[in-house]
Formats: sequence, C-alpha cells, structure tokens
Amino acid sequence: DHVPPPLPWPKENPPECQAKPFPRGLLQNLDDVVWDTLAHVDPQMFVGTKEKGNAIREGLNRIGLGWVAMNAYGYRTAQGRKYDRAQAFYEQNGWRRPGESLP
Repeated sequence: DHVPPPLPWPKENPPECQAKPFPRGLLQNLDDVVWDTLAHVDPQMFVGTKEKGNAIREGLNRIGLGWVAMNAYGYRTAQGRKYDRAQAFYEQNGWRRPGESLP
C-alpha cells in the first residue's frame, strides 16, 4: 500500500475562516494565531461531530488563553469555521498531525 506523505499545515488562515474572524474582545486579531494552534491539537478531536469548541479550547490552552469565554454567537461562528477547515485538513491528511508519519 502506498501511503501519501503527510501534508504541511496551511500557514495562512483559510479564506473561509478569514471571512468570519473573532469579534471584538480578547481574541480579536488573533485568528491567525488560533488557526496555527490547531496544527498541534490531537487530530482525534476533529473526528465525527464532537463538540467543536473542545478542539478550539485545546488550541487556546496551548497559548494560555483556554479560559477565554467563547459562547457568544460571533465566537461560535468563528470557531466553527476554523474547526470545519481543520477537520477537512486532518481527514485529507489521514488523521495525522502535519509532518507526522504513520506508525
């Protein structure tokens, strides 16, 4: 079986995520930073229809912002777009982190 090499993480916050940035508040202007943290979250957090906020919260924990409340509509929309795009990446990458080879 041929296993494709792992894909690199998209360095730029995807356009569909840029269209719905985090609203005014503590995460305002941190969309690119939050996007980058999702490259380090366990890919299994993106399998199925698990709570989208958990994966984003894990990313925020990595940069010391896991305590930020994100239950307002603008935050849910922004995190949902990031989750959906990261989920698509991980699915395409065989549920591996960027640069991670299969065992």
